[in-house]
Amino acid sequence: MNNPLDYLWYKIRNMLMFFNQSNNHMTDTTCMGVLVGANMLTIVIIILGSLTIMSIFICFVIQAVLVFPYMSRKKQAKVLWKYKNESEKARIRGNIIITLYIILSFVLVYLVAIYHITIQNIL
Repeated sequence: MNNPLDYLWYKIRNMLMFFNQSNNHMTDTTCMGVLVGANMLTIVIIILGSLTIMSIFICFVIQAVLVFPYMSRKKQAKVLWKYKNESEKARIRGNIIITLYIILSFVLVYLVAIYHITIQNIL
């Protein structure tokens, strides 16, 4: 697994195809963008203690730069080719890791929102 974002997109695509039985590449990219954006905003809140317009803008730009390549059919084909022959053991391990990542992403957002967790509170 070289690029974690490639693997995240691949697993999200497979999960959505399993549940929806559709092949809409924009849905895959949107789901990945939501996860990456939520994680970045959570990290900014933990570090800065609050959100400012500038920090939201910077997170949005970084998120766009990270997620935009996955809108390209060429990039999608490259990622699909890369993980086409994934072994059963690697597939199971990857499913567990991605599932934990998604669950922990939303749990962390919830904890930061409810308990106002910041780096100043932790230290």
